[in-house]
Amino acid sequence: SGVVDGLMELLWGILDSEQPDTQTINSVVIPSVELIYSYAECLALHGSSVSGQSVAPAVAMLKKLLFSPYEAVRTSS
Repeated sequence: SGVVDGLMELLWGILDSEQPDTQTINSVVIPSVELIYSYAECLALHGSSVSGQSVAPAVAMLKKLLFSPYEAVRTSS
């Protein structure tokens, strides 16, 4: 979880400081969504399956992308 959290913080740091173009955002956000999906799969396999609580960290990351203040990120995700 620490590695995934760190990678997502790096993504937000890049978006906040660099404000990259749409093509760059796509090349970063799409793999990030794949990473979050894989993270959710791992959480589901190894977590307690009490009403979806095991995947909650991954869902929170995905929501942050989907409701990003950057339109290009929302479109890409």
